[in-house]
Amino acid sequence: MTLDDFTTTIADAIKADPEFRSMNMPFHLGIPPADQVGKPMVPCVTLDGLLCIDDKLGSWTGNLNLWGDDMSLSFLKLSQRFLCILDRTGVVQTSGFLSRPEPENAINRSLYPVRFYITA
Repeated sequence: MTLDDFTTTIADAIKADPEFRSMNMPFHLGIPPADQVGKPMVPCVTLDGLLCIDDKLGSWTGNLNLWGDDMSLSFLKLSQRFLCILDRTGVVQTSGFLSRPEPENAINRSLYPVRFYITA
């Protein structure tokens, strides 16, 4: 699997889920894009913090982030749903997520530390 294959697999898994598809959930590298006044455009999923480990297995680690503007407990349910989406891909290893709300910015984020393997 290449890095492009990995990102395509994650983007396709997001699009395949009816709830995420109904939210028009885009996938970006880095931080969420901002609108003209600098406000992050959420909801979205981002990939950041990539680390290539020289272990001859092609191990990579990184963070997948689910961003939203819902500050209620329903965002945690959505976060759990995203964890299930990641588990179904078969290309990501993760043991859960960290809830990282930013109430001062009216942004909610769940961070998923992940491991995956790139062979080419």
